Amino acid sequence: MKRIDKYLYSLNLKDKLINKVILISGASGSLASSFILKLVSLYLDISFKLILIDLDILKLKELKNKINQINQNIEVIIYGFDASNIKSLDEVILKIKEKNNHLDYVYLTHGVYHLPYLILKDSENKKYYERTYLINYYSIIYLMKKLKEITNKFIIVISLSYRYVYIDYADLYLFNKNISTTKRYGITKRYLLLNSLYLNQNEGYNINLIHPGVSATSLFDSSKGGFKKAFNKLITPIMKKIFPSNLKASLSFFKALNEDKSISSILGPHLFFNIYGYPKNVKIKTDLNNEDLKKIDEMVKI
Repeated sequence: MKRIDKYLYSLNLKDKLINKVILISGASGSLASSFILKLVSLYLDISFKLILIDLDILKLKELKNKINQINQNIEVIIYGFDASNIKSLDEVILKIKEKNNHLDYVYLTHGVYHLPYLILKDSENKKYYERTYLINYYSIIYLMKKLKEITNKFIIVISLSYRYVYIDYADLYLFNKNISTTKRYGITKRYLLLNSLYLNQNEGYNINLIHPGVSATSLFDSSKGGFKKAFNKLITPIMKKIFPSNLKASLSFFKALNEDKSISSILGPHLFFNIYGYPKNVKIKTDLNNEDLKKIDEMVKI
């Protein structure tokens, strides 16, 4: 038995999965799909339900076929949605709630990395949003707030880039087009971290924060808002040799099922700048001021 398999079976997840309902956003992404395909193969004698949502419905159909080939006991429901469109968010939330009065685990893994600055208008409420802000931060908190009443546990993917950026409270909505795409990404992940902590501490949420370390995910794909094609061709093979595989990078997705909600730590690799090793809780490196956290939370109203 491989070391990863030994580790996964040591988590004793069977009882956590039997007859459960699991929602996963960004399901066709590299990390999420690696997690899903391994999850359905762990225990072939049990059944549970997967609700998979993503922008790319064709990839979701391919993923559903792969799941069915591995384990026919798993019920798989797929929905397309666009995280940069609030109407699309509302539509997928309605579909989920129409068919489910309870969600055991909600994994919110969708996100973009290197998208150019773009302001989008929401025609419903006549508001404007910066695209990376809307996808990486707003849509995730929006989904949590809309699904809280039927959800037992949220599991949110954070990037450690939150450590290297600071919040400009004069430009909370990131309308300044001079912010670099890398910094914009880091700020949205910092918002997501702080808002999740606020919801855990003040609003009775059960949110686990996880991070995968570093791996060559589709975030680096130029067609998905990653680096430019030439750079991507150069860097991705190097990353695949140096950094953990997508499956190993996704181990925190599994361990989170056994964890209590995050208060002052993030679950993820703990060795060499939090890139390698099996997941452990790593202390959050930021000052936590509840008034500042509240300002962040007030950006997403439902």
